[in-house]
Amino acid sequence: MNDALDMLRRAKAEKAAHEAALAEITSGMGGGDTGACRRILGGADVDDAIGPLSTSETIAVALAFGRLDLLPEDYADFRAAWQRLDTRQRRLVDTVARAPWRRG
Repeated sequence: MNDALDMLRRAKAEKAAHEAALAEITSGMGGGDTGACRRILGGADVDDAIGPLSTSETIAVALAFGRLDLLPEDYADFRAAWQRLDTRQRRLVDTVARAPWRRG
């Protein structure tokens, strides 16, 4: 019973985290990788949006939009790139990749 409750709590927490990430992207809050994702979704070119970003921010945006060609040379494969990201950035990648606007 406790295992089932723990699983339910984790699922609810994960859903809340994704909803918060989605709200951050759509509300105009956040800069860096979040801001770049927002600009790209608004019509900006991915290449232009990643110009001023850090390495991990560039990786997050590249993965979020499926642009593996934009990964920095030291992180050219998915596994190395994914391991470079922190939890917030991994959630951002997942949120953008499965968001409703991507189903167009």
